[in-house]
Amino acid sequence: MAACVASLYGSVERLDAAYVRSADARAALLAPADGYERGRLLQLQATAAPAAVEVYQCSKGSTGDCYNYVAAVRGTPCRRCRTGFMKEVVMYKVMDDLQVAPMSTISSIAALNALGITDISSLQEKSVRVGYNEGLEILRVSLQSKTALTDIFRGPQTSYFWE
Repeated sequence: MAACVASLYGSVERLDAAYVRSADARAALLAPADGYERGRLLQLQATAAPAAVEVYQCSKGSTGDCYNYVAAVRGTPCRRCRTGFMKEVVMYKVMDDLQVAPMSTISSIAALNALGITDISSLQEKSVRVGYNEGLEILRVSLQSKTALTDIFRGPQTSYFWE
């Protein structure tokens, strides 16, 4: 895999099950379905009757709109109920090479030590907004570099990243 993508994939793969919302959520992260019925978009003329496609209703069912939503992955909540793939009670850190790990004081100190940072006054805090376009830019850079976040957030200041 290219640059940061391997780090991201490996860190999600190693993440303890206690941090992931469900086994289905982990499967969706590690082997996401493609855009249209798992690859049937480019399928040419079918010679036989198409195979049945399993779809699942919203797993939470907290609103009346939930029953109108279906997904190819069991346990997927609708857009209204969705809260993400990870459990909400834990904060996560994303490293420069896109590794994801639960955040704690000890892991933060260990990360600073691993990077050789002894003077914490040299650190800067930055607030950034990451939307669809920014996510695409992170993906593009992560395919070419092992330091995607540094390359993006310390490079030329693109107006949509900086607050």
